[in-house]
Amino acid sequence: MEPIEVVRFLHADQAHAVAKDVFESLKRRLQVLLPEAEIHHVGSTAVSGSITKGDLDILIRVQPRTFKSADDVLAQHFPRNTGSTRTPGFSAFEHHAEPIPVGIQLTANGGSEDDFLTFREAMAGQPDWLMAYNQLKLRYDGQSMEAYREAKSLFIDDCLRQARSAPDHLDTCVSMRIPPGSRCPP
Repeated sequence: MEPIEVVRFLHADQAHAVAKDVFESLKRRLQVLLPEAEIHHVGSTAVSGSITKGDLDILIRVQPRTFKSADDVLAQHFPRNTGSTRTPGFSAFEHHAEPIPVGIQLTANGGSEDDFLTFREAMAGQPDWLMAYNQLKLRYDGQSMEAYREAKSLFIDDCLRQARSAPDHLDTCVSMRIPPGSRCPP
């Protein structure tokens, strides 16, 4: 029987500071590899007040026509995240040579998986959403990573759907105190 991967979260501002420093360093390296790419700090360490696992997520956005070549370049320098989905517009890589684990997400600009910035901005701009996301994380602290990822995926999908379709509706869902991991009514 395979051991169950457990998720743990931190409330530490220190994790955010370390992530920022590591991001700036890796951004310079990535800009040399992919000079025409947009490179962004995303994930929980990019949002002040967000509870984090203590890792860094980097988003690299490229034009769809250059996605394959960018994917090939990154694959020469970073191992693929084999636990992540890979599509013609999205691939993920890992980097463990830093003080914290790093996930690198490559997306085709405007593609169906190109939603990391939307979610980051939603969390940064909606304090009640961030609070709900933090509550979701706390509910899964010490629990199965698989169960957490499933709940997180539902939460993110709902946030993105609402952010794209009716920004005012987001305020309604948050004010109703919809439980983390639950769906916001239409």
